[in-house]
Amino acid sequence: MRRLWSTTWVALWGVVAWGCGPETEPSNAPALSAPATEAVEAVVAQAPPSPRAPTTPALVEQCGMPSPEMETTQAQLRAGQFNALDDQHARYLEAYLEDRACEPHLWVLSEWIERLHDVEPLDRWVAERPKSWAARSVRAAYWRNEVRNRIAAPGGGEVTAREALVLASRDVEAAVQLEYRSYLAYGHAIEALGALGDRDAVVAMLNRVLGRDPANYGTRRRALQALWPREGEDAERLHAIARDAQAEARRAPRLIYLLGYASAAQAEVDERAGRRAEAVANFRRAVGYGYHHGWHNSLVSRLYWARDWSGAAEAIEFWLSDVPDDATAMSWQGLTLFRLDQPDAALQRLDQSVSLLPDNVWIRNNRGMVRDWTKNYEGALEDWHHSLGFEPENLTAVAGVASTLGTLGRYEEAIPYIEKWITLNPNWPNAWFHLGRALQALGDPRGAEILAAYIESAQSIPREEWYVNRARTLLAEPPLPQDPAELPGLARLSGTQNP
Repeated sequence: MRRLWSTTWVALWGVVAWGCGPETEPSNAPALSAPATEAVEAVVAQAPPSPRAPTTPALVEQCGMPSPEMETTQAQLRAGQFNALDDQHARYLEAYLEDRACEPHLWVLSEWIERLHDVEPLDRWVAERPKSWAARSVRAAYWRNEVRNRIAAPGGGEVTAREALVLASRDVEAAVQLEYRSYLAYGHAIEALGALGDRDAVVAMLNRVLGRDPANYGTRRRALQALWPREGEDAERLHAIARDAQAEARRAPRLIYLLGYASAAQAEVDERAGRRAEAVANFRRAVGYGYHHGWHNSLVSRLYWARDWSGAAEAIEFWLSDVPDDATAMSWQGLTLFRLDQPDAALQRLDQSVSLLPDNVWIRNNRGMVRDWTKNYEGALEDWHHSLGFEPENLTAVAGVASTLGTLGRYEEAIPYIEKWITLNPNWPNAWFHLGRALQALGDPRGAEILAAYIESAQSIPREEWYVNRARTLLAEPPLPQDPAELPGLARLSGTQNP
């Protein structure tokens, strides 16, 4: 095996600590300052906490019609039961025209058909029922997906993607000619145009559908996503679309949700500009308009990494009031409870989250961390190894095994994991501390050299303070009188030649 660490440890000098995802705290996450906190409160004060947009389950309940079933819908398409599919589309459209709460049904019905990823039965549907607006609408969705797939193809595929867009456009125009009240085809067209980056065309298509159906939510939401701010752009166009929609919110309360999308977009713009306090405030505003898993997660994670444990706890409670059994929220709550000096409650919540999603790597890693922090080392190793069974190169799990084995003094076992840790992220200073500690414990003089280099590079990083002090203590201890050549694990890793 290549002697990675023996030739690259000198890179520690001047190294910068990198974060590795939500499981590990970034070193540059200071608490919000008092002025920043005031800025957050000022922005949040502008966001009305009510009324919130109704959730999709609430809309379905209000509509009173059963939701389409995926297996039944796909079986009808495969069997060529096109009359039944047309009838179902027509019933959902008529229900929507009577009550806007029924809007989600048509989108869901289209999605179930799209998931087959097969154009052949769609071609048969169009051929056998040429006056079916539903067939044309759903086939437009197939070509929309082809636009996305061809753009993402290796080497770029904009030319072939535009060919797919032409086919999608033909179906869209045919669908709206056959049934001008339907919004499905317009939504698929907006998404296809958005995938190609034709933003002016997205706005033009949105204006077409709103001219016919000003209370439609789904097409507006797809337009917002297609117009999401790029690097250097602001979110004003999204705010304008969301604000304009509120004129119809009494008839279609779901339109309130668009204000949340605009706020979330503004939060991302703020974050790119380094305005972290404003980003937190805008994510808080977004969840005030309606439930969205991603917005809740973004808000909680930013409060957590800013070390605002009380703020994170409050945001998590609000999240759980929307979805009481959300495993992600429970896992964040477990981490936060530990930070608030409630380890037993933290572990209980983490156990609940694992029971809901036992194979979710992020959730497993979170429990592994808290088990490690509460000195349940074998339990921590169980969680780390479970994660590695699903993601063998998951950095958090690799680092967790390495550090926990080191804590247990099982340095021979730890070294392969430390090496992998360094391979995955050589710029994470803590990995070099563990390597230096393990080598020194195994009697290799290179351990002291690496620890000294680690101290020099990490002593200005606040979160490394404990490890830096520990490294200084280790350097003050006499080395163990062991011959590296007598250690098979060490010889496997690096041979016996000193760097």
